[in-house]
Amino acid sequence: MRRPLSRALALAILAAAGSAWAFPPMLREPAPPKPWFAAFHYGGAIGARYPSACTGALCSAPAWSQFKIALEGGVHFGRRSDGPALAFLSFQAGFGNDYKTLELGPRFFWDIQLVQGMGLYLSPGAMIGYAAWFPSDAGSTQSGLTFQVSLDGKLVFADRVYVLLRPFALDFMGMSLPSGMSLFLRYDFLLGVGMLF
Repeated sequence: MRRPLSRALALAILAAAGSAWAFPPMLREPAPPKPWFAAFHYGGAIGARYPSACTGALCSAPAWSQFKIALEGGVHFGRRSDGPALAFLSFQAGFGNDYKTLELGPRFFWDIQLVQGMGLYLSPGAMIGYAAWFPSDAGSTQSGLTFQVSLDGKLVFADRVYVLLRPFALDFMGMSLPSGMSLFLRYDFLLGVGMLF
């Protein structure tokens, strides 16, 4: 008799604790949904690969390591705060090592809610667009295409503001050089803050 009674008592305590606990209001998912967003990101871009046949100041790993900022804005489909979304234009700029870089293009991502009722999301994404390198001296500008894949973590505060961590992003650049098209690779690590509305 004691064992079923003690088991029932333990289950009752767990149920009461579960019903009494709730997310802090500051961390709950946006309500009502806010599909539009604008965000600012900053961090570093680390040169990971450049063609062995490439020559010149551009063709070295240090030249590809820069401080990086990004601005973007867009909307979630279906007038939701999660799910598929499109940044109409992602503006990304890099500074350092005698070069400035510019990357422009739309970025698609998908906000996956990790805990029901909480504004915590995992967001895989991809971007394709235009890339250019501008030397600080009188050298010629190099241009080409960029393709990026990324994974973000997002946490919403106060129903509107969110913080972002992008620990993984690969940036593939096909650049037109005097020797022909060359493929470069950078690894990005970014932090960010955004607004939902």
